[in-house]
Amino acid sequence: MIEINKLIEDLKQGDKEAFAEIYSLFESSLLNHLFHMLGSREKAEEIFQDSMIKMVQKIDYYEPRSDLKNSFKAWLFRLATNTAIDEIRKYKKQTFELKDDDALYYDRHEELDTSKRIHELISGLPSVQKTFLNLKLNEDLSHLEIATICGCHINTVKQGLFRARKSLKDLLIQEGIVL
Repeated sequence: MIEINKLIEDLKQGDKEAFAEIYSLFESSLLNHLFHMLGSREKAEEIFQDSMIKMVQKIDYYEPRSDLKNSFKAWLFRLATNTAIDEIRKYKKQTFELKDDDALYYDRHEELDTSKRIHELISGLPSVQKTFLNLKLNEDLSHLEIATICGCHINTVKQGLFRARKSLKDLLIQEGIVL
């Protein structure tokens, strides 16, 4: 696999193959992140496409950070997260329902009923907690990377994750779901 920094430099030079490689490299994880934020496969795919266009438009602004293990991933996820937040604000009163085919598409490795219910419980958490939890559990990002993506202080991430886990644990106990 080509090193990500080389792909970024090639993309800055207008290399379409570098774009295709970056696209395929982050497609699955970024779509999954957006799905968990938005609750809709169609919306996640739409925001993913918008985010990839923005990535190309703003690639010249990207500068690697030595303090982050996944500097580009954090930058790209922040771009996509901000785009998703804009979409959520735009349709704040409209709610997206989890469809069975969405759950099958993204959660095919887990038992569907329990997985679907856990996803519904996580979807009910406040947006910030839901986003922090998704980035930590699904993307395995560090607190610093999550803080960078979300544009907040690392202590805010730690506190948000603590609250999210506690809230989810309480909801799971109420539902009688034992993991």
